[in-house]
Amino acid sequence: MGFRGLRVLRDGFTFPAVLDPHADYTAQMRQRLLRATLTDSTGAHTELELDVFGVIEFPTHDICRRLIAKAPAQPVIDGRGWGRAI
Repeated sequence: MGFRGLRVLRDGFTFPAVLDPHADYTAQMRQRLLRATLTDSTGAHTELELDVFGVIEFPTHDICRRLIAKAPAQPVIDGRGWGRAI
């Protein structure tokens, strides 16, 4: 997984953040759950969990037979559910 340029909004200010991700995959190598800890430049932590509930696959029809997979997920940030998928 690659991430860059992450920032956390806290108390009306944004801070640069570092991400420590962990993903669980199904037997078909589809992402099922993403857990991550974001640590901002003040040392504060934000816990993120994305529970994937579906996968939509888009074939590219190129010579390498690549497949783009999009996965909607239910977010939980610092233990608080957000009630809608992202």
